[in-house]
Amino acid sequence: MLNIKDTINRLLDSVAENSGRGYYKQAYLYAREALGLVNLVSEDRETVCRVYISSAKSAYYMSRFEESENNLVKLEALLKEERACDKDYRSQISIIRADILRRKGNYSEAIGYIDRFTAVDGETVDPRFAVSRFMIRGACLMRLGHIDKARNQLETALGLANRASDDKARSSVLATLGLLSVRMGFLDNADNYLKRATNIYREKEDIYGQSAAMLNRGIVKYHLGKFDDAESNIKQAVSGFKECDWKIGICRALIALGNNEISREKYNSAFKFFERSQSIAEAKGFLREKALVFGGFGRIFMEAEDYTKAQNFFRKALAISSKNFPGGDVELEQFISMGELYLSKGDERGALEFFERALKLSRTMKARMEEGIICRGMGLAFCNFGDIEKAEKYFEKAVEILRAAGYNFALARTQIKYCRVLFKYIAGLGDGSGKRERIDKIWRLLIEVEHLSCGIQTDLLKDKTDTLLEEIIKIKNRLPLRKAEINKSGTLVELQFDPKYLAYGELVSVSKTMFDVYDRARFAASFSTPVLITGETGTGKELIAKLIHRLSGRGDKKIVTVNCSAVPDRLFESEFFGHKKGCFTGALSDRRGLFEEASGGSIFLDEIGELTENQQAKLLRVLQEKKIRRVGDNVEREIDVRFISATNQIIGDDIKESSMREDFYYRINEERIYLAPLRDRKEDIIPLLTFCLSENGYSKNGKIRIEKEALRCIQRYRWPGNVREFLAVVKRAGYISGGGIITADMLPDRVKGRGILQKSASQNINSGSNDSVKRRKLLNLLKICDGNKSAVARWLGISRSTLYKQLKRADLENLIR
Repeated sequence: MLNIKDTINRLLDSVAENSGRGYYKQAYLYAREALGLVNLVSEDRETVCRVYISSAKSAYYMSRFEESENNLVKLEALLKEERACDKDYRSQISIIRADILRRKGNYSEAIGYIDRFTAVDGETVDPRFAVSRFMIRGACLMRLGHIDKARNQLETALGLANRASDDKARSSVLATLGLLSVRMGFLDNADNYLKRATNIYREKEDIYGQSAAMLNRGIVKYHLGKFDDAESNIKQAVSGFKECDWKIGICRALIALGNNEISREKYNSAFKFFERSQSIAEAKGFLREKALVFGGFGRIFMEAEDYTKAQNFFRKALAISSKNFPGGDVELEQFISMGELYLSKGDERGALEFFERALKLSRTMKARMEEGIICRGMGLAFCNFGDIEKAEKYFEKAVEILRAAGYNFALARTQIKYCRVLFKYIAGLGDGSGKRERIDKIWRLLIEVEHLSCGIQTDLLKDKTDTLLEEIIKIKNRLPLRKAEINKSGTLVELQFDPKYLAYGELVSVSKTMFDVYDRARFAASFSTPVLITGETGTGKELIAKLIHRLSGRGDKKIVTVNCSAVPDRLFESEFFGHKKGCFTGALSDRRGLFEEASGGSIFLDEIGELTENQQAKLLRVLQEKKIRRVGDNVEREIDVRFISATNQIIGDDIKESSMREDFYYRINEERIYLAPLRDRKEDIIPLLTFCLSENGYSKNGKIRIEKEALRCIQRYRWPGNVREFLAVVKRAGYISGGGIITADMLPDRVKGRGILQKSASQNINSGSNDSVKRRKLLNLLKICDGNKSAVARWLGISRSTLYKQLKRADLENLIR
């Protein structure tokens, strides 16, 4: 008896070890062996319970759901008599059952089961089980399209996993958050989550986990148009899933490979991948995967113009998704496919009906890529109706969404389709009626596609783009020349601020780099974990911090800004935590600290790298416990503060080389945003320049006139002080010009070019040897300042009356009016 029990215990240890590393087939075999011995120890209730729960888990991981359920039923029979020690088993039963429902695609039923069990049992269970419950809820809600609720559940699961130091749970939640980020269009965040998950899986030697993360990273690369890389990642995932015999993973990976092949227009190989996936889905009862396979077949037949077969497959997919997971991502995908099918058949009204249903669902789900594709389809439908204004409206929206979300392949395809629509329209236009503007738009779109196609691993888009570019070049060459916006001598440029340069009402940029920053800020605003903003001095870290706060649920509350380098160590605790009356000399009354001032809102810790190790340790406790104690007080006070930090220190992978404590750095760096220096995004210079001068009243009729040489100097300079230095220089030049022409002479020597001798009209007017020299210099200054005598006086640093006296002495009295 004792030897048998020891054997069973050794087998169960082997089950746990192999499951932890993702070797589910081996774990299943050990569990089966233990199950074969269970009748010999039937009187040992605890051992029998352990065997049944291990066998149920192992069967679940092998997608043997009926076998898993049988073991759970046997376990429940042993648990009829209520015992305190049985609570963990009941929790595990609920989690396995809910996971089985989730894997089968019964998402609503899985959530209902978890919620019913929780209502009866409460949440006073082992934190590991609580993590699993939140994780299951989040994953199911994501599939059902309830994105905000899904994110809340997953963030709670991540917090509990961090608190319990449960790496396996943490990695699973991070991987699911990666998938959620893909759905929301935050591809950089998705890859970051998946990298973190992969690193944990690798450390734990978890084959299954590494394979799952690899599959999801392949999906991210597919959306970026990196099809070769995606194929490599997904095939590695297939290999890993086969090693641990994870059937549903193999099934999903084969679907991903099929989708990847469709994008490369390799329909025969795509069909084979879908066939292999279908056989697994049919055998195992994977409903979601079965619907996706039908959808894949439908897309292949639609491309082959066999619309009858395509429609049959789409309807089969829609029937499964509408019955089992309505309002979810699979149903959304089928609505879009049906819309595209009707569009291909020439039935625009039928197409719009499906696209409108899909658009409503995509916005509910916050599915950014799908929303962009739907807008593209609606643009094509309205184009076929002959309503070019509505067509352009929807195409512009599609391009805006896909560009902001970073779906490069979908963006490039959309822009090519948009260009074809515009080509079709301008063919019937004369030289007027907006023809030139649309030709310019086609040109800009195609140039962007050329740029995008460099990162997309297929020649199909490049070939299509080259063909369209050849056509537009021929059209442009036939157009009459347009007058350039320069003066007769060709030395001046007229610029004007465009409201399109403005994001969120106060941030100016046109660069993709900054739009990525805005997207990351918008993503960070959607939850309350700490954010670290890095970048050189003057890049605008405080502006981004305030944007995160304003876009968050705390936007109507206070944001407290603290310059950490300005807080002396002796006053640190009093400043941050407050103090009690009489606790030290000068403490004449109770004082609220910065954390209490910011409670309910956010606190922005600027230059956080300047904190001492002792100060970092004190803040770390606040980050972890969300509690403070005033100096001299014995009462702990709870605070609700969102931490946003910034530093201009360069912090690489090796944190030990910086001045930060490792534990403190990883706590404030849960979400990281990097601001590139101005020299790396010079396309933002003109928008910043026009905004600055317009806002400060240095433009005439909205126009800013600037000497070409001055503009070249501004664009060539490296701006070590970044935007802060740039705005100071531009404001100075605007002040000198008084709204007139800005010239190179108005710029500081460092901007004009260090070491280069330049003649400056701003030399002391009395430095000339005779009156004719003084006269020439005054005339030159008046020309530079476009006749604005106030600007000339400011340039010379003299009053207007003194300038008039100098003009009289130079025999230029006729210029005084």
